[in-house]
Amino acid sequence: MIILIDCTHKGASTGLGRELVKVVLARGDRVIATARCLNKIKDLESDSCRTMQLDVTSAVDVIHAAAAQ
Repeated sequence: MIILIDCTHKGASTGLGRELVKVVLARGDRVIATARCLNKIKDLESDSCRTMQLDVTSAVDVIHAAAAQ
C-alpha cells in the first residue's frame, strides 16, 4: 500500500500527484490519496484507491485522517 499525502500541490488532485496515483494503481498497488478538496480526487476512488480529505496544515485534519486508518 502506498499513501500519498496531500495529493494537491498540487498533489493528487492535479499534475504530478494525480499521475503518480495512476501509475501506482496501474502497477497493481493500493493507494490512499488525500487532498484538501475531496471533490477534486473522488474520480480516483476505486477498490484499490481510497480517497480522503486532508489539509496537512490542519492538526485537526491530520488527527482525523490518522484515526480513520
